[in-house]
Amino acid sequence: MNITEIEQKENPLFARKAIKAEVRFEGPTPSRIDIAKAIAAKTGAHEDCIVVKKISTAFGKNGTTVYGFIYESAEKKNIESKYMLIRHLPKDKRKEEREKISSAKKAKKKGKKSK
Repeated sequence: MNITEIEQKENPLFARKAIKAEVRFEGPTPSRIDIAKAIAAKTGAHEDCIVVKKISTAFGKNGTTVYGFIYESAEKKNIESKYMLIRHLPKDKRKEEREKISSAKKAKKKGKKSK
């Protein structure tokens, strides 16, 4: 996998950098986790501080355009939507996290009905 950075914009309000990159690969489109690792290697940022928002692949091409954010720290990344953070977890941990969220929603809903 080969990454070429196209554009990078600093956003000090959210303590992050918006990144647009071109990724060349062989075979199937790489996962968000693989792309985040490659971006971390290219930019020197930590993997936990990277969120890949969009992977745009044209049919039949072995390249894709990636849009994402590089946060200053992993704590700053928590402003992202929960579903987006779950997408960056390994598959076995995704299910656990979704179950936690659904059980919390059920408990909250049950608490509202009893009042």
